[in-house]
Amino acid sequence: MINKPFRITVFLSVLLSLFSSADRAAGADDNALEYKLKAAFILNFSKLTTWPKDSFNQPEQTFDFCVAGEDPFGSALDGVESKQVGGRNVRLRFIPSISEVQNCHVLYVSKSEQNNIDQLQNVTEDIPTITVSDIDGFSSKGGMFEFVTKGGRLSFIVNNQQATRNGLQISASLLNLAAEVL
Repeated sequence: MINKPFRITVFLSVLLSLFSSADRAAGADDNALEYKLKAAFILNFSKLTTWPKDSFNQPEQTFDFCVAGEDPFGSALDGVESKQVGGRNVRLRFIPSISEVQNCHVLYVSKSEQNNIDQLQNVTEDIPTITVSDIDGFSSKGGMFEFVTKGGRLSFIVNNQQATRNGLQISASLLNLAAEVL
């Protein structure tokens, strides 16, 4: 039997290769595909990360997937609430700004929040929240996962030092898929 982290790693590898080799039409279809892939990546980042035991206070507590700022995903997040992470139902929350990230287990930071990245570090310091964005330089400013395009392929940079400081453990198989690990 193949273990779950291995299957997820294979899935992410396939996503990477599909995005890089697909003949994509320009425009809205391209953007929709990009954010569907990013949504799948984020869910898998979550599945390949271990949270501290006290991150979930109640057995029925949801896994909160938050989007801060303007929503770039559109319909790409349809159905995300039918998924589970670590045996917990995913709850999707849209929050207007970084300052309202309480109880988020994963936080996608929209480009509309680019001017508030310094505040992100203050708000999420020492709390076990995965932070993800496609803002240029996000990982070097304390974000944990930064989407990048390398050689026409969607990839990501991992700030594993920040994840560790926040009590999160990212699996080695996910770190091996990253374009860069800080």
